[in-house]
Amino acid sequence: MTDFFGKISKLFRYIMPLFYLAVGLMLLFTNVVKEESIKIRLTLGILLVAYGIFRGWRIYKDQGNQEENETTTD
Repeated sequence: MTDFFGKISKLFRYIMPLFYLAVGLMLLFTNVVKEESIKIRLTLGILLVAYGIFRGWRIYKDQGNQEENETTTD
């Protein structure tokens, strides 16, 4: 059962940065949320895109660390 939750957690870890990027870009380049001020949309959009990039970078960095740990312990 814990293997199932591990797989779900891993999937969630990869999907969330893409979600943050998609929502941030949607706020920046579309008028989906027309009733909000442009300042709020731009601020939130930039923050979400930056956070999505940061989370993606952390996943990439952590994968490199895991590969290093696997090769040094073998």
